[in-house]
Amino acid sequence: PNAAPATLQNFLPTTQRRKKFSAGSRTMQVLKKSSQLHGVGKQTGNFNMEKRFDHIISLGLNCEISFILKKKFNFVESSLLSWSYIPISSLNDVLKNPQLIFSEGIEDLTEYNMFKCSKTGIAFHGKNPPSFYTDKKGNIDQSLLLQEKNDVISRVEYLKQKFIRVGQSSESKLYVLGISHYFTQNLKQSLKDIILNCYEAIAQSQ
Repeated sequence: PNAAPATLQNFLPTTQRRKKFSAGSRTMQVLKKSSQLHGVGKQTGNFNMEKRFDHIISLGLNCEISFILKKKFNFVESSLLSWSYIPISSLNDVLKNPQLIFSEGIEDLTEYNMFKCSKTGIAFHGKNPPSFYTDKKGNIDQSLLLQEKNDVISRVEYLKQKFIRVGQSSESKLYVLGISHYFTQNLKQSLKDIILNCYEAIAQSQ
């Protein structure tokens, strides 16, 4: 495939890092192999402590968490930020108020069939490859592009409502944030502060 632009290239899914997840039809299980690996829970003899969640929700910052779940277990719950690229500078604002997404327009990234929110910079994948609306000469069929864009807008609107509804429910939830040095190398925040800020933003939205 063609190289992604500099702002996206380092954030496309990879298989280098693995998370230990087990997926059921409705319930996801996070298996804690040891307290040293996960930092929580404990291990007694040969018995691994286990925590069950009704929802596992990816907060990005790209598609990697969803990509790994899909590849390893052929299941991933659809959520607002599952298949998107999220600038970390916008994450907390969106967690507090998902309605910011597309509130000030949408931009086409036709080479990668992604559509970027003008206000937050979050880019969402379309469901088709760029060849869906581009011929061999690189000409874009505007009607097919509009069809793809409207599909993304409709899907994101549904997922915004679902994100809010699930967040406000009493069901058990695990929010997963995938971070690499690409996202944090130019930030002054520590990893601890980033996680705490996300936690506080989610709490404020509920």
